[in-house]
Amino acid sequence: MDKSFIPILLVFFVLYGLQELLRTRVSKKDMWEHYRSPLWEQKREEAFRIHGRKCAVCDTEEHLQVHHLHYRKWFVPIFGRENPKKDLAILCEKHHPKGRYSRVEILVRRLFYKLFRV
Repeated sequence: MDKSFIPILLVFFVLYGLQELLRTRVSKKDMWEHYRSPLWEQKREEAFRIHGRKCAVCDTEEHLQVHHLHYRKWFVPIFGRENPKKDLAILCEKHHPKGRYSRVEILVRRLFYKLFRV
């Protein structure tokens, strides 16, 4: 085997390993166990205290939910280690996404909502 090919193989395996690491998902079982725990209730209430009891997009006070801005830090799930100020946002049922919203996306949606009531 040509030795100049070895660095290319190493890069391939490192990237493949990184891709697999990124693909790792939090199991739904672990997620729902966390959502039923007293620790989550404490984090949830702290998020409401910090962000207020209103949707970050439309300011409604009905049907509020706590949204995870991300589910992992440095590839490690954050369940149980959420920082309510940085990792959580308050959204109503209408604006709570099926996918993920970042804090910037929430601010953009708020701007559009205020301008166009969309």
